[in-house]
Amino acid sequence: MPSENTQIEALEKTLVFHIKAAVEGEEVSAEKFWDQLRNYYRTAELPKGYKHPKLVSVFSHQLVGEIKDSHTEAKEATSGAPLLFKTLNDGVAIYQQVISARFRQKSADLMNALKVLLNVPENQKTIGEIYDFAEEVIAFEKLSGLIPETEGKQLTKSRSQRLVRVLDMLQHGLKYLEGKLATVMFAEGMAIDHDTLSHFEIISEKDDVFSRADQIIRNQMDHFLAIIKAFRIAELEVDGAYKEEIHNEYFDRFSWYQLTSEERRLFHPLIIVMDHACLMANLEIYSQLLASNWPFKFIVLNNQGVSQTAEHVSWEDAAHRYRQELSMLTIAHRNVYTFQSTLQSKSMLMQGINGCLHSSGPSLAHILLPENEDESVTDRAAALSRYFPNIEYNPEADPKAGPRLSLEGNEQPMKDWPVFELAIDEGVGDTTMELPFTYADYKAFFPSKVKELMIIPSAFYGDKHLIPLSEYLTLNPDQLIGKVPYILLADGEGGLYKAAVPNVWVVSCQERLDFWQFLREMGRVEAQDVQEEPQSITTDQTNLIAALKHKHEQEIRQIRESAVKQAAEQLLGTLLQDK
Repeated sequence: MPSENTQIEALEKTLVFHIKAAVEGEEVSAEKFWDQLRNYYRTAELPKGYKHPKLVSVFSHQLVGEIKDSHTEAKEATSGAPLLFKTLNDGVAIYQQVISARFRQKSADLMNALKVLLNVPENQKTIGEIYDFAEEVIAFEKLSGLIPETEGKQLTKSRSQRLVRVLDMLQHGLKYLEGKLATVMFAEGMAIDHDTLSHFEIISEKDDVFSRADQIIRNQMDHFLAIIKAFRIAELEVDGAYKEEIHNEYFDRFSWYQLTSEERRLFHPLIIVMDHACLMANLEIYSQLLASNWPFKFIVLNNQGVSQTAEHVSWEDAAHRYRQELSMLTIAHRNVYTFQSTLQSKSMLMQGINGCLHSSGPSLAHILLPENEDESVTDRAAALSRYFPNIEYNPEADPKAGPRLSLEGNEQPMKDWPVFELAIDEGVGDTTMELPFTYADYKAFFPSKVKELMIIPSAFYGDKHLIPLSEYLTLNPDQLIGKVPYILLADGEGGLYKAAVPNVWVVSCQERLDFWQFLREMGRVEAQDVQEEPQSITTDQTNLIAALKHKHEQEIRQIRESAVKQAAEQLLGTLLQDK
């Protein structure tokens, strides 16, 4: 993971902010304002007739421009869903090229060795005449004369039949690596770009996508197992290690679970693309597919720009409900490679897609792809606010090398919220202000969400009961009495406004913060304010401590002996005086 110093990047100071009067027009008395504010905080209801000025998150002015500059190359040709599917298509091509090279070479070597074993002398019958059941499988006449006569005489009928079948299956195995490199299945309603997915066999499923995926993978698995079984038998035969009394029964019961990780990776990927809502509505069958440990590869597109709540649930109750995290529900199975990310980084996206493809078991790529995204709302902002953090869980990683859960790609991971610097004009020269980027700041990127906030008149900016949301979230309940949190908004000219945040927003921020802290615990990412562990004590230091301790004990013993002697002398003197 990159160092903290490289991750703390100040936002571009293209705009100097300044405090500005928040609401023009009729002034509000302090008593009336606090009545309205406290009612707003509890209920999230704005005062009657309230007119909201056109404002945006204070971060949007700089963050959007910064992201556009840094992502010009990544999104030069494509963006959104096309970028995702192009990355997937390229990833499959690279994946198959890498993993199939060794299989092709090994298969060619084994087939040559099998042809040597099947050879008979020229003065005897051809192999095609001896093994008439398979004379159309291979060109037997080309196999004669390759090895001495003694080799051909060692073949029993059962062994020769087995070698011919294995040789035929290996030839079919090479064909398995040709043509389309993978299968992608889209759930109903998903947009399909046939030109982008050139390496895929594309299937559109209108009914039960889960049942169809299960059926497809079962059919493909039977053929694939036959190929790998032939591969295993060929290796044993070439090494002279095949024992019919042992291996016949073993290969009769040969199944997916007896394959090595390297062998399972040769299986043509079956990728199921669906939206988040569809999968969450079918969690039980999704869980069953993952529990099978078969190589189902899910790509789930999440179009929820912010946390959603059920319409039939009151906001007080909904605010306290914890969001169902697809990534964590998946990781709970322990065997599923899990990747979650926005499209903010093409290299990170490619890394996650490759991880899904190279996983020998099931995998999930959970991608944030909001619909009707406002131009000021960015992929990076969703990750920055801890709303949709980058997650990678690799069940096949060595736990001794570190945690299986990685939070690489998240900025300032040791902090609760990433902190950036803003340039502020206070009338006496420019200065800077450190400002945490919270989930509430991210929500303020959405115009519809900004309208839920209540702008505080500038006359009350200095009130001690108004505190920043990031500070509010760190206080104990007894310290929150009478306090109201706020975030900063800005207009197009850099004017700063304090916007009160209702309790429903506060609770949603607490929920996102709790999730982020939970991830840090799992990924063993220590909080920045935690003191460093003391360094281990060397042997010399241990000896020095022991010597000092021994000297200290001697000094205490001497003091005690001296004190006892002095007390005895005093007692003796007293007795003598009495006489």
